[in-house]
Amino acid sequence: MTISRLERERVPLVLLPDAADFRDGFPLLAAYVEADYAPAGQLPLPGDRSARVLTARHLASPGIDAVTGWPCFR
Repeated sequence: MTISRLERERVPLVLLPDAADFRDGFPLLAAYVEADYAPAGQLPLPGDRSARVLTARHLASPGIDAVTGWPCFR
């Protein structure tokens, strides 16, 4: 159901707080995200944690955010 919704909606960014747990818990969704989204950076989280930031490969980014360096979408 989540993959179907991702295909219907415009989802330019995906945040993955713990990639290993995500892959283990949601293998089909993880495969979809890995195939359709490209790494864009890391987002620091509280307590020595971080989240991977991924951007949609099929969406063109008109620019880059000056603070984060991540692609911007309209």
